[in-house]
Amino acid sequence: FGETGSEALYGDENVRNPVFDASTLDGPSMLPLVLAVSDGTTTVTDETMITINNVEPTVDAGGPYTVDEGSTVELTGIGSDAFDDVTFAWDLDDDAIFGESGSNALYGDENLQNPVFNANIDGPDSFNIHLSVSDEATSAVSTTSITINNVLPSVDPGGPYEVAAGLTVTLSGSFNDPFDTPTFAWDLDDDGIFGETGSAAEFGDEDILNAVFDASGIVTTTVRTIVLQVNDGTETVEAETDVTISAEMPDSSLFLLY
Repeated sequence: FGETGSEALYGDENVRNPVFDASTLDGPSMLPLVLAVSDGTTTVTDETMITINNVEPTVDAGGPYTVDEGSTVELTGIGSDAFDDVTFAWDLDDDAIFGESGSNALYGDENLQNPVFNANIDGPDSFNIHLSVSDEATSAVSTTSITINNVLPSVDPGGPYEVAAGLTVTLSGSFNDPFDTPTFAWDLDDDGIFGETGSAAEFGDEDILNAVFDASGIVTTTVRTIVLQVNDGTETVEAETDVTISAEMPDSSLFLLY
């Protein structure tokens, strides 16, 4: 009884109403406390208990994060506890299940402090991700968001092309988008209108990827610009190339002088 200074682990024991210092104690736990009162002749004691509550660990999921569709981003989770070791578990797919791995972990291993988020998902999209940090008794959760940006499709109109006046040439356009099924259309007559067919399509139907450019109505040498347009449902990309139409000159050897 009555310890002070360095021997008084939890506070000065010589005052009527001491301050109990639990700063060095790990909760949850309980300790007995005994108060002794003496009148100089006799001493009376009374015992009670003090409960040290556990304090949740600190947690910070970082973010908000941004990543392009088809790319990855490393997450920066932070968590600590003054007395206990902590474990980390993420919910990267917002399904309320933490710590998934293998085939169940759609976007990365959820059992790492700093996992790599694999954005194998079509953008644009945005949803919440969560980090849970646990000590021996409790868990704390931090929530942040991740935004998946749409990536423009790649477009290649092929070419430049060459064709003799009056003939045709097949175009070799191509495009690629790993997550979407884009729509496409040509503008073969440089009128700013894409996807024309029939009588409106002066140089061939513009709704076919490997369209046939028809130079049958051209009799002079000229260069025309053609454009392939691709839309992934979110954004439109255009790429242009040229078609050179060559008018053949008469062979002078065929002319006879009389």
